[in-house]
Amino acid sequence: MINLGNDISRLYWIDAPDGFDTKDPQYHICTIYRDSNGVNNLMWATNPEPIVQLGMKNLDIEVIIDSENNRWTGTYLIHFINSCPIKQYQHIGQRF
Repeated sequence: MINLGNDISRLYWIDAPDGFDTKDPQYHICTIYRDSNGVNNLMWATNPEPIVQLGMKNLDIEVIIDSENNRWTGTYLIHFINSCPIKQYQHIGQRF
């Protein structure tokens, strides 16, 4: 089992259908959580390269949605990815 710590938020493709499986890596981009040291972690559920390209090519357009139904522009997405000090890649393609 994956220990996700506190303050969990998930990011999804903005065009995910209603009622989609939130753990399906087809729609689940990554999970953000704060570890026991208070450090933000980004755990990728899908390959990060297309996500980064999407954000960089669409800086002023809403490109993803989070688990609180907030829509993120490409600029906000790229800023968050760059500011998150710990990124985990070992769970790409897994359901979590």
